[in-house]
Amino acid sequence: IDVVLKWTATGYSVSIDGGTTFFGPYLAINTGTATETYQIRIGSSSKESAKELLADDIVIADDTDSAVLSEDFESYAVGDDLSTTYSSSAEATVKTLAAAGADLVARMADTSLTADAELRLTTDALAEGSISTTLKLQAIAGFTATPDVSEDNTAYISVYGGSASSSNLTGEIVFSNGAVKYRDASKSQQTIDGLTYADDTDIDVVLKWTATGYSVSIDGGTTFFGPYLAINTGTATETYQIRIGSSSKESATELLADDIVIADDTDSTVLSEDFESYAEGDDLSTTYSSSAEATVQQD
Repeated sequence: IDVVLKWTATGYSVSIDGGTTFFGPYLAINTGTATETYQIRIGSSSKESAKELLADDIVIADDTDSAVLSEDFESYAVGDDLSTTYSSSAEATVKTLAAAGADLVARMADTSLTADAELRLTTDALAEGSISTTLKLQAIAGFTATPDVSEDNTAYISVYGGSASSSNLTGEIVFSNGAVKYRDASKSQQTIDGLTYADDTDIDVVLKWTATGYSVSIDGGTTFFGPYLAINTGTATETYQIRIGSSSKESATELLADDIVIADDTDSTVLSEDFESYAEGDDLSTTYSSSAEATVQQD
């Protein structure tokens, strides 16, 4: 909405098309006093809002149409508190809007030493089914290693018959240093011969499972490897992890995931997520509880 509010000593006029068409003038409430304070706000002190208000390209001009104040917020970082610059502001921060055609994805970045970074999803129990997604592993921009802390840049897609406990693990794909691995029935990682990936490249992953085993594809389902014996056999799958890192180490690499689809044994979609309904920077644990260090960003 391209808003313009023009005032004089006695009245004011309003436009919402950038100044082409004005409505008013309306009688000023406080007449004869020069304007010096401006509010852009939403909500009230005793209530809460389910909506947010975004504002950009603010220009305050004098009676000769010369700019007195101009603000486009491009000099700030995402998340900056605007009350630092504009005192008496409240709950006003900087965010980035996705450009037209930009693709929003989930970003898992393990920067803590207390947990890995993961997106955790759940469905009703599925005896057979599949999870598919497009992954990308890439270096974290500006990463600085913590002294005396080891790195773990290994990424996983894991499916569980129950909660995300190792005792419930049905199957797992592992991406480590260009090699693709699976977890065998004894929970050991085994390299899949002939299957490799590269950082900074989309990986179209599909993991399909039955009550007894699971198969893996990294070309969108054209070619499958397996089936491998399920670790936890006979238990329907209901929890899914897309994760990177480990609880006691940090990662110099971030894991991006997009276009997640969980389907049942008839290939009917049970859960679908493309992250386009979010804003950049959103914390995905709000929607998918038990997720950690999982946010939305542009790819």
